[in-house]
Amino acid sequence: MRVLIVEDEAPAARRLTSLLKAIRPSAKVVGVCDTISAVIEHLSVVQPDVLLCDIELADGLSFGIWEEIEVNCPVIFITAYDQYAVRAFRINSLDYLLKPIKETDLEAAFVRFEQQQKPLFESKLMNELLSAVHRKEPQYRSRILTTQGRTMVPVAISELSHFYSEDRLCFGVSRDGKPLLVNESISRLAEELNPNDWFQINRGQLVHIDSVVKASPYLNHRLKLSLKPELPSLSNVVARERVNAFRSWLSGV
Repeated sequence: MRVLIVEDEAPAARRLTSLLKAIRPSAKVVGVCDTISAVIEHLSVVQPDVLLCDIELADGLSFGIWEEIEVNCPVIFITAYDQYAVRAFRINSLDYLLKPIKETDLEAAFVRFEQQQKPLFESKLMNELLSAVHRKEPQYRSRILTTQGRTMVPVAISELSHFYSEDRLCFGVSRDGKPLLVNESISRLAEELNPNDWFQINRGQLVHIDSVVKASPYLNHRLKLSLKPELPSLSNVVARERVNAFRSWLSGV
């Protein structure tokens, strides 16, 4: 695997190289570029298998690379960028890492890249990302991958009524009441789904507005929800610190 590192801070580039050798000893760093122009020059000669790319470079934002040339390889962004860009990365299936980079995060990014088995980078996705970043408009997920055995099956978010975590696993519940295993977390989903439609009622549950049948007073100033479809194993309790926000969300305020 050939990897091009795009990073304008020498210590950060050295750390990325070290982390890469730790998680993928067979990977070869084919170069380290610190400017947009250097990346364009390098890619005119050879295309790596993966691009590890910081966003803020010495001569501007690295998005300028894609505005100048076609890049036919997957990219993993390194960023501390604003929430709209981060959401756009997730929505458009482009992976990203937040600084400071951790070995476990880099490992997870490469696992996702290898599982997707997409040999070529889809320029259409980058165009959508660039549009989202320039407009500063939020994007929300429209689908999610569910795991059935060794098979990954995409499911439209509109087909799900709520999410819950159990035994360190996360499940989406279809509108007919079938639990579906998803490789996500409740907190991450709460960031990526439209907040007009979805609300995180406690640490382990996220519900869609259409799944809420009613809310009743419960112990310790909390609320107990009736959901559809109903899963007996779930508490459906709105945490006390979330009650006021939930009331506003439920009433559309």
